[in-house]
Amino acid sequence: MGSGREFDVEGLLRLWTEPLPPPGEAEAAFRAYYTDPVRVNGALLTAADLVARAAAMQGAFTETRREVLSLAAGAAALVQP
Repeated sequence: MGSGREFDVEGLLRLWTEPLPPPGEAEAAFRAYYTDPVRVNGALLTAADLVARAAAMQGAFTETRREVLSLAAGAAALVQP
């Protein structure tokens, strides 16, 4: 990432799988990993949109499991720190 620190992929994944803090805090947490707005499948989504999607996803699945299989070289450039 150029700053000498590792990208926290586990922290990013937790946003999508663990209970979210109150909306303002949740939006700030998403902004730590994503630009605001961020383009997803061609649409610009705000941090509030990402929070809503994460909440919907968490409500849709009762048991989730995540496994990072690999990270691309320079993966930090893919997500705004």
